[in-house]
Order: sequence, then C-alpha cells, then structure tokens
Amino acid sequence: MHIWESRFFRTTTTYLLLGKDCLLIDPNFTDEELAFIRSFVHSRHEEADVHLFFTHADFDHIPGFAYFLNARTYGSRLFRDADIRKKAIAEWKQFDREQCLTRKYGYPFPDPGVSFSKERENYRIDGHEIRVIPAPGHTADSCLVLVPEMGICLAGDYLSNIEIPFIEHDVHAYRETLRQLHRLVKKGEIKYLVPGHGDIALAPTDMEKRIIFADAYLSELIKPDTVSDDEIEMQWGRRYPPIQNVRSFHRHNRAFLEKQVGNVL
Repeated sequence: MHIWESRFFRTTTTYLLLGKDCLLIDPNFTDEELAFIRSFVHSRHEEADVHLFFTHADFDHIPGFAYFLNARTYGSRLFRDADIRKKAIAEWKQFDREQCLTRKYGYPFPDPGVSFSKERENYRIDGHEIRVIPAPGHTADSCLVLVPEMGICLAGDYLSNIEIPFIEHDVHAYRETLRQLHRLVKKGEIKYLVPGHGDIALAPTDMEKRIIFADAYLSELIKPDTVSDDEIEMQWGRRYPPIQNVRSFHRHNRAFLEKQVGNVL
C-alpha cells in the first residue's frame, strides 16, 4: 500500500497492489501531484489494469479522473446526478481561482463504468475481493471501500484525525455510518483505516476514539440548547486545531442543518 498526501487539505490518494492489477482510490489534487502519481502507477501497470475508485464526488477527491481516462472507473450511481456534478465542478473551479491553480486537462467529472447501488457491492479484482458499502451522511454518494483479506478500509471523508465532521447530506445518516464503522472495527475487520484527510489509523483504540469523537461532536451539533456554538468551537478547536478550521466547518454544519429544517417545515 502506498499513500500520498496532497499539500491541500492533507487529502490522501491510496494505491493498493492486487496481483497484476491495482486499486487507486481518490487520486488528487494538483497537476504536479497527479503527474507524479500517474508516473508511479504507469511504471508498474498497463492502464487497463488500473481500477479507479471514487469514495464520493467532492471536488478535492475527483481531479485524478483526468489522468486515468482509460482506467476502469468505479463510483456511486449518484455521480450521474446533474446537481452533484454541477456543485463539484463549481467548487473546484472556485478553489483553483482562489489558489491560482491551473488544470492541464480542464475539469472532467468522473464517469464510472461501474456504478455502486444503494446496497453493498462485491467485486473481484485479479482474485481479490473488494467490498463497497454505501455510507451516506457526509454526502449522499459517500461509500466505504474495503479489502477484507488485507483488513484495509478506505473511509473517504470519515474518521479524519485532523478535522471535525462536515455534513452535506444528513446528520442522522452520518451517525449511522459511524455505527457501521464501529461494528466493522469491533468485529476485527479493519486493521488499516485510511481517511480521506490526515493520518492512517492502525490501532483499534485509535479507530474507536475517532468514532467516539465524531459522534460526540454530532451529538452536540443537534442539541444547540445544551452547548453553545462558541463552546463547541473552542472545545473542538483544541482537539482539531487551528480553531479557524473548526469554526468554518461548524458554521457550515449549523447553517446546513437550519436550512434542512427550514425545507422540512
């Protein structure tokens, strides 16, 4: 297993060798970083032997599609949703403008040849089982990618050790995904937990701690009368510094939940 980390958001790209084939999960982010990753992969594999998995469609997880157009591509069926595509590309372009980044290949959105449904999916790649588990909450299209024989879980934007949960779909679905992850950890199915941002977790105690902290934050988020926003930001800012990032994430989450409640009403 090779894991590369972008200079932006500490976003991870994971490479797994599976016989003559390989899994490449969420390759990102800048042209320079992606050119290096492509060179590494192509020095070892024909592009037809590359299996490109996307855990979800956030803009910082999808730029690698342009560098592996002939790979076999896997992603949620929701990648076909026009609103998801439009949102991801708009946010991607805005970020590049702010950071003065250019894109050699423009902004192509992943077009999965293999689409995940709402149910668990199992695949075999050169004799190795790959299990995909829908994991909504952060986004509607989020999933977990497991390689059972290796005990590896690619968790997308769940269980980072450097940031609080970020909600763009549903807080209750997010908590159910945390419970699902906890069941996998307790059953001993995860030995290597690779988050989309930050450091890999190798010990079950570390994995459980991340689950507990994420659920504790969400519990406080949905009970605003119990803990004030200032208290939440100070508390979690000490655990996931800098506080400016926590404040930005928390205010996004608060506004998202208020909008969601307003839409229901």
